[in-house]
Amino acid sequence: MLDEHQGVEVIEISRPSIFKKQGTIDAWTKSGDGMQREPKLPSKSHALPMASSSEKNKAILEKMRAREALKSQSIDVFKEKRRKVEEERNRVKAEAVARAQAMRTATVRGEGSGIKDIGGVFGKDHAPTRSEIMVGSSDEDSDDGADEDETNALVKTRKERSSKALEIEESRRRAQMKQPQGPVKKTKVQRSAKDLRARVEPNMDGLYFEILSWDIFHRGDTPPSHNECRKIDNTYLDLDLYKKTFGPLLISEIWRSLVTAKEENNFKPIEIKVLNRLSVDKFLEVTTSIPMSLNRDLKLSERDIVLLSRGSDPLGNEQEPHCLARVDRTTRKKDRIEVTMRVSRDINPAFLQCLFPNGKIYGVKIADMTTAQREFAALSSLEYYDLCSEVLEAKPSPIHKYGDEKISQVTAKYSLNKGQAQAILSANDNDGFTLIQG
Repeated sequence: MLDEHQGVEVIEISRPSIFKKQGTIDAWTKSGDGMQREPKLPSKSHALPMASSSEKNKAILEKMRAREALKSQSIDVFKEKRRKVEEERNRVKAEAVARAQAMRTATVRGEGSGIKDIGGVFGKDHAPTRSEIMVGSSDEDSDDGADEDETNALVKTRKERSSKALEIEESRRRAQMKQPQGPVKKTKVQRSAKDLRARVEPNMDGLYFEILSWDIFHRGDTPPSHNECRKIDNTYLDLDLYKKTFGPLLISEIWRSLVTAKEENNFKPIEIKVLNRLSVDKFLEVTTSIPMSLNRDLKLSERDIVLLSRGSDPLGNEQEPHCLARVDRTTRKKDRIEVTMRVSRDINPAFLQCLFPNGKIYGVKIADMTTAQREFAALSSLEYYDLCSEVLEAKPSPIHKYGDEKISQVTAKYSLNKGQAQAILSANDNDGFTLIQG
């Protein structure tokens, strides 16, 4: 601003710019000295650190070996010291036991008379106790071997006492049995309608499912099924085990009764007309029609087991297709009777083809299952009976003693002897089981 005020003009002289010329490849190639340049390996002076590292590792390994040797040596020394300490301890224990035994054998006249013949202290005296002569708790454990004789004496004494106690208990039990006992009275359990129905009408499908699958011509004492019997125990604590024991025995008994009935059969085979066939639960229900005149001799009724066959002689021709059937119900209609039977679903297919409407088959009565069905019903519904515990324990009621006058009255009235009259009177007074001989 001052320059403009004074009228002075400042002129700046610009310097010429120098431009650097780009070099050429020829000039660059000529700038070298013409010597060949190749990479070189490092000098041997660089290998010194590696050598020093290897020596360092060797030194470390030597130190580790020396340390392991020192450690094993110290372990051996420790074991040796421990063995010596154990030997010294055993020696001290032995000396203490010897002193204790010596002190116990040296008795004074009259010593021990205060505890003579007292149970549980047989053979003991007033010698000092262990705590007065022993050093510590470890020494007390060592005396177990020294007191072996006293322990045997105590065990023998206890065994004698236990045997005497058993004899006393046995004599007491015999005395109770000889004492007169009162009549056994059972408290009647109030059961629901469902339980009562299960006791009166148990399900029989399991029984007949097995029976109707049998082949009546099977030869053998055991039924043609997987029926395994087991040894009978004197008493039972488990109801299921009781059923598993006596159930197979009942099945074997039914099989033998059917075989005997087949061999001693006197019924004549009759012709049966098939009306229809239905599937009911695990069985096939076949409705048949029989003339009333033929049924007079056969007398078919409910719970009968019948042998059905395609041949006219069911018992004589076992080659013909056949099966066992159970009479389920009968209905009288004028001069004919309709008999509804149940057979197994697993019957011979050749015989199944005969069970069509208006088909003809032949049948013969084998046996009546009323008794067997009652036995199975009692076994299957045993838990609903008030005497279930007496059955499992096989415990009869005691026989009571009565006066001669009362026994003579029963003897004269029913023509019995004295033992029978006494058993009958006991059975009348007891609610349980009473065994009567003869």
